[in-house]
Amino acid sequence: MSDPVIRIPLPLVWAQALASVSTMGRRDDLTALLNEWCVLLDPVAAMRAGANDVLAAAGWDIAGTAAVSSTALRLLREAAKDADVAKALAGSRDFATYVENERIIGSRAVSVLAGLAIVASVRAGVGREAGLVRMKLKPRRRPTGETRAPGAASAAPAEPGAREVERPTLAALPANLRDPGPA
Repeated sequence: MSDPVIRIPLPLVWAQALASVSTMGRRDDLTALLNEWCVLLDPVAAMRAGANDVLAAAGWDIAGTAAVSSTALRLLREAAKDADVAKALAGSRDFATYVENERIIGSRAVSVLAGLAIVASVRAGVGREAGLVRMKLKPRRRPTGETRAPGAASAAPAEPGAREVERPTLAALPANLRDPGPA
């Protein structure tokens, strides 16, 4: 039995961003991003952290579809029981009807929660697919005038607050260990 496939609504800005990194101009299958959300240490907390911002965005559209695994469904149901996620939905203009008595109701809310999960996955940037999306959407910028050798590590951390890793300096190999070349 295959996993059920649902349509994923996202704010237009997110739908367009995901479409821009697709090779076909539209990113139909969002399953990998949904699965990457499932492997975060606390996926519901990651969803909760950005829910208000995402739900405040104007204009929503179907960004694609995702096959919902049993793990994803369990976590989406857990998110539906989260009071902060319910408050974020209740405060949104488009999805307030999915909340009644501070509880998320209705099966249609699952699609919206899956959309929030996909945004949380991209924001976390932990998985391969989310990393590719982030890499294409946020190319690293070098300060003007900075020069570096191709393949050299960036002098500045990629994210604000991130620490640069101390890399050891390697000495040249002793002469008796060097590659003698073709025999």
